[in-house]
Amino acid sequence: MHLVEELDRCVSMEGSSLLADSLKGAISRGKMLLKSVSLSGFRGYRNEISIPIDAQTTTVIGRNDAGKSSLFEAMNIFFGGAKLEPTDFTVNSNDPVVVSCTFSDLPSSIVIDSDRSTSLADEYLLTPAAELTVVKTWTRSKLTTPTMAARANHPVFDDDGIDLLNAKLPTLRSLAKKYQVPDSDIDDRRTSSAYRQAIWAAALRDNTARLEEIMVPLTSEDGKSVGNAISSYMPQFHLFRADRPGTEADELAQDPAKAAIKAVLDEYEDQLEVLSRTVQAEVKALLADVVDRLAEVAPDLAASLRPTDPRPSWNKAFGGLQFIDENDVPLSKRGSGTRRLVLLSFFRATAEKGLEANDENPEEYRRGVITAVEEPETALHADLQTDIISALQDVGELPHRQVLLTTHSANLIRLVQASSIRYITGDKFNRRCVQVEPDGDAIPLLTELNRSLGIFTDHNVRCFILVEGRNDVDGLRKLTDTLAVADSKISAFAELELKGLISFMPIGGGGNASLWASNLSPFRRDEVHIMDSDRLTAEHALKPEMVDLLKRADSRRHVFVLDRRELENYLTIESIISTYADEAFTAKFQELVDERGEWDYLDIPSLCAEAVHSVAASTNTPWEDLKPEVQKSKGNRAKKRLVLAFAHQSVSESLARAKPDLYNALLKASSRVRSGKS
Repeated sequence: MHLVEELDRCVSMEGSSLLADSLKGAISRGKMLLKSVSLSGFRGYRNEISIPIDAQTTTVIGRNDAGKSSLFEAMNIFFGGAKLEPTDFTVNSNDPVVVSCTFSDLPSSIVIDSDRSTSLADEYLLTPAAELTVVKTWTRSKLTTPTMAARANHPVFDDDGIDLLNAKLPTLRSLAKKYQVPDSDIDDRRTSSAYRQAIWAAALRDNTARLEEIMVPLTSEDGKSVGNAISSYMPQFHLFRADRPGTEADELAQDPAKAAIKAVLDEYEDQLEVLSRTVQAEVKALLADVVDRLAEVAPDLAASLRPTDPRPSWNKAFGGLQFIDENDVPLSKRGSGTRRLVLLSFFRATAEKGLEANDENPEEYRRGVITAVEEPETALHADLQTDIISALQDVGELPHRQVLLTTHSANLIRLVQASSIRYITGDKFNRRCVQVEPDGDAIPLLTELNRSLGIFTDHNVRCFILVEGRNDVDGLRKLTDTLAVADSKISAFAELELKGLISFMPIGGGGNASLWASNLSPFRRDEVHIMDSDRLTAEHALKPEMVDLLKRADSRRHVFVLDRRELENYLTIESIISTYADEAFTAKFQELVDERGEWDYLDIPSLCAEAVHSVAASTNTPWEDLKPEVQKSKGNRAKKRLVLAFAHQSVSESLARAKPDLYNALLKASSRVRSGKS
């Protein structure tokens, strides 16, 4: 029987009450988003450094020995994927190892006591910014038992020593009398959380307590219960280490099947808990009968025996699952290039699975997932290096997913948005993180990258091509591959990239265009800006930031704000129909196009998404009744799919024949490269 079927059978029987108990912890289960990580006392990070984490993809850059791998290792230890070793402490220092993570997107309620839900806010465990900061501290004397605390705006009593979060129920009852808390203010006298909240409210109201930002212990008594509850909501952390000596035992790096096991087991954690408790109860009952029978013949021996309470490890139960070839050789024994190809395929499959999920119920996993990959380009050919970065970025764009990666490749750095780059510099006493400034100034970051990796001066880049997003980059690659065959004046951009002659800069929205124009000026390279106009009609005025960008055009900066709404409006209907290759879609899409107006100003991705949604067999909700965020998600999926349409021959033929402004932009970039100027 399939595992899930067996679990369903178990929980539908007498274990259903156990399921209800175990699901109490899943009430309003939020999927935490990691906002930042700080560490000190860990290997080369003697003094504290704080590194902001992007909501989608974060790229960590630095010279050799900058501490990129150490950052990922510290996070892996924080999330429980590894144990701290004595050699992890900073050399010649007695300081403890401290790792803290700050989270947003918090669950609206959690269960700490047996029968009552509460919230992190009601337990005063949030920062003034309404975020959760969890701090774990290790000392040399307690390697395996770190202390856990929340840095929070928490009630501090005038009477020293009152710690409600770690107080037992009898103590809380006594304190409730001391602070004259009315019985009516305590909604459940059986639970500690009800007493805590009533006492806090009374003390803050009477000014016998005040809110201060302190470290709230979470590792003893009820505090431990809170800590355990918080840990169950934290994201999964999957670390894929680089192929290097000493990592042969790294299961995730050697075989991504292990990551799939972790994800699926987490999805069914509640049901597995029910199954575990059911088996334990039945085994205990059987062993109790054995002791009873033993007591009839050897009462002293029976009195000295008791069964243990083993906790099954489901990861170990499925530990034998792995990839093998036709000769039964496991993937972990194959070459690094083979393993990395499988890893690339794993990320592609993950992205595609997420994109195919039902947008109206996107609960693929019970918790969020953070995927950290060291040097993903290792052992891959240049074109596959680009593919694996693209696949990782696709994963990072999925709901409740975050991707962290490191790289030494200057070519790959150009593929990520500068705002997602974290450059680690300095020595072990004073490491610091350089990034795009809050006001958008990228000059300090680009200067560091250029000094360290030579991403501009040490290569042959002759032209920067600035577009709004990654889909635009992929679309222009496919378009110019086809167009270059029909028109010798246009170069294939993918080929120019491989030669290092052009560099795409996905700037993350047209509003950043003028800022990037300033940031790139010091590097004295040609720039071709291809920006969406977002026009709804031919008469629609340009946004002020686009007008400003046009004013910045000069002999090196060539600005093309598209006449049509966006890049997808240069596709042909034929190319889109060919991409979707479905009769029902074709009929619906054509109907929508005929209804909505002029092709040049339609929201093509949204129309494609609406057509797909409308003809889907499982559709119960009309498009107009979907939530805006669901419509946007479906539109983003369509935009990604439409990348394929740019390779259709009808698109290149249309551009070569009509020569619209997009053609002129491609011609300008091609001519600047061919001129040999840099």
